Amino acid sequence: MLASYLELIRLLTEQGTEIKWRSEYGSNDQSVLWSDDGVALTHLYPWHGDPLPAYEALIKAVSNNRKSSEDHVSETLERFCDLSNHDSSVYRLSFEQEPENCILFGGDQLEPGWERLAQRTDIKSRIWKVSHHGMQDGFNSRILSWIQPEHCVIPISEGRSHALQAKWNELRACTDTALHMTGSLARGNTRRIDNGTVSVEIGY
Repeated sequence: MLASYLELIRLLTEQGTEIKWRSEYGSNDQSVLWSDDGVALTHLYPWHGDPLPAYEALIKAVSNNRKSSEDHVSETLERFCDLSNHDSSVYRLSFEQEPENCILFGGDQLEPGWERLAQRTDIKSRIWKVSHHGMQDGFNSRILSWIQPEHCVIPISEGRSHALQAKWNELRACTDTALHMTGSLARGNTRRIDNGTVSVEIGY
């Protein structure tokens, strides 16, 4: 996985693609990745000072590579994979003329990160791309109370969703939020979510 990532970076650099590293957008004053005509994409998490346990595990694996056994390096890299969701980025697409209609992209971020983010930023958003495929560690009543979305888009296949449906039904009982599962749509079909002047469609 890491080799593929490095190869992607190499190819993008060779063809002249601008790469924006998230570490450049790590504070309230430096969080807007781009804005145009009243629309802005903002990087909300992680910021400078937020814990990055997966990154720290990766750095440890790289620094110990020459003096550690292959098994130890493999264990460290497995730990990196296990922790990687905690390092996941969170972005928000907002509209100057319709601030209530912002869209929150949760990546795979888990509850501790959401709590940290909610303590410093108002993350209420009309549409939330649910984090971690709707699993409870990234999609639960506490996180919903901070975001208060009208629509939740859950990126997951129909088959993988069966084990999670009971928890989702519990959430449905305590919120008016509409849940949309991307895997419930057949290939070629889409579903439109009303979001003011911006057309939001899910499916492919």
